[in-house]
Amino acid sequence: MKLLRRDGRTLSLFEVFEKIRHALNLSEIAKVMDLPLSTCHGLLGTLLERGYMYSLSQKISLYPTRKILQLAKNILARDPVIA
Repeated sequence: MKLLRRDGRTLSLFEVFEKIRHALNLSEIAKVMDLPLSTCHGLLGTLLERGYMYSLSQKISLYPTRKILQLAKNILARDPVIA
């Protein structure tokens, strides 16, 4: 992936997990997204704090939580086009 604008990084991160389909550590995520470790660390720290990612302690691997699924379901439930 090429270096992304700041506002696209979060969505790209979720797309990485959709493509890779398994937990990744910080270095792996930074490499796949072509981001500096410090930038990736900040992004993941925010997502961890807000409950969108969780850490698997054995390898310090990370994976998305179900929170984004629930958020999407809540948004779709109020979609004016579907209604």
